[in-house]
Amino acid sequence: MLKKITFLSLCIFHFAFLSGSAQDIHFSQFTASPLNINPAMTGVFNGDYRVIANYRNQWGSVIVNSFDTRALSADFSLFKGKMGKDFVGAGLSIFSDKAGASQYGTLQISGSLSYNKALNSFANQYLSMGIQMGYAQRSINFSNLQFGSQYDGQQFDPNITSGEGFGSGYSFLDFSSGLLWYYFINSRLNVYSGVSLAHINRPNQSFFSNTSDRLYSRIAVQAGSEIKTNSNFSYLPAVLLLRQGPSQEIDLGTYVKYEVDAAKATAFYVGAWGRLASPFADALMFSTKIDYRGFSLGISYDVNVSSLNVATNKRGGPELALTYIGNFGKDDGTMTRPVICPRF
Repeated sequence: MLKKITFLSLCIFHFAFLSGSAQDIHFSQFTASPLNINPAMTGVFNGDYRVIANYRNQWGSVIVNSFDTRALSADFSLFKGKMGKDFVGAGLSIFSDKAGASQYGTLQISGSLSYNKALNSFANQYLSMGIQMGYAQRSINFSNLQFGSQYDGQQFDPNITSGEGFGSGYSFLDFSSGLLWYYFINSRLNVYSGVSLAHINRPNQSFFSNTSDRLYSRIAVQAGSEIKTNSNFSYLPAVLLLRQGPSQEIDLGTYVKYEVDAAKATAFYVGAWGRLASPFADALMFSTKIDYRGFSLGISYDVNVSSLNVATNKRGGPELALTYIGNFGKDDGTMTRPVICPRF
């Protein structure tokens, strides 16, 4: 057991300090974290407003100081029916991430805007262009860490200064942009694809005041569809490709949806997904989701299949995603809904 904990601790230290500046946080339920993937997805949903809460715990079954990630976003679909066939999206998102004994953390708040341009007279095919600006803080608690220089020859002495020149934290501005194309072909088929570039300005990530360590820009390519096979069953395949510096990741899989009651917007989903952290398999993700009157609750669990399974015994992390999509006022059939958006 000690070997497992030691091995995992070394891996976490490597991740947080050596490659932490190279790869962003991610959610396995990436379709339930749209503003984290592509700002062009802001406001792209069937309704007036959308609120999403995400929570992920990584390796909590193996170590005490696990990776803990929370996110909250709200976005709005504006001016539908008032700008011809075009409309605007606006959103605000915040996420917090804590990792390991050092509580290596990120807190970021971002605002995003999108402009959705109709590509035909039927208002069923759109191109969305989005931008995002964020303010972030990174911090670390060095009082929880132990260094070799604090060993007095017999034991660890916390009163001995480590001699390390780390700062306790820093802040930075962050800019992203993206494009999204979506096409509601008919009642049985809709498709979408998009590309985004995050960290355009490559902010400095160094804890040392006299050095520079620029955050890699992240390219995200996504695609998905909803394919309705009959009145009750649909498939929702999706793929996400991420490249950030030397790191690459591919997430792909599908939900199978069973529509219980269309009038009450009630449906049940099961899904299976795979994540490849090139060139190796990283995790298998199994998920379930339920829709009810504007609410959507998704639950997933990662099964680790990478070399870390020596320490994790294949245990990954649970994840929750809660979404609510609503309309302003009473939707009694007289409200204008000129745009039909894809389901992510």
